[in-house]
Amino acid sequence: MMLANLVPVVANYLEAGVRYFIFARSIRTAAELESLRSALSMPLAVVELIVPFSEIERRLAPDITVARQEDLRDAKASLTAGDGAGLGDLSVPNDRPVRAVASDILHRLGWMEQDYDRGGGEE
Repeated sequence: MMLANLVPVVANYLEAGVRYFIFARSIRTAAELESLRSALSMPLAVVELIVPFSEIERRLAPDITVARQEDLRDAKASLTAGDGAGLGDLSVPNDRPVRAVASDILHRLGWMEQDYDRGGGEE
């Protein structure tokens, strides 16, 4: 269902002149990645965020609801199983502030313009 909804949305944005998209999603298998690649009418670069389980625990600890406990359990199972490992076109450590990780990704993808880069600072 996600792909069925995503295809027309992407087409509308492309028609409006949008050049770059960021899809924040977990890709667990090569088949899942292939279905996404085949549904989209554009090149796709996959960024694998590398984060140790201890950091995931630290980030979720302040909001330890039942849903977050389930998220932690799922994250641990996914990391243990190696879900998604090796599917990325590039790997980026995700144990830094969000702005630093995002900037790193934008630079590696060649999406960060020089003028914008000079004006930004690290958090």
